[in-house]
Amino acid sequence: MAITIIFAIVWAIVCSNMAQKRHRDPSLGAIGGLIFGIFAIIYYALAGDKNALPSQTDDWAKQIKGDK
Repeated sequence: MAITIIFAIVWAIVCSNMAQKRHRDPSLGAIGGLIFGIFAIIYYALAGDKNALPSQTDDWAKQIKGDK
């Protein structure tokens, strides 16, 4: 039982740090890590940076329109 609690706390800390580095809400990352464990870590590893998506979309739209 104690090892389960320790792992849950470790997952929560890791997910919180991953969420913060990816410009996402660290408290939701901690809750997700606490509840979902390794699955939340996999999500944050694949999710990428939240702020990178709009700028990439804008650049793509400008290229299509021919704007510089």
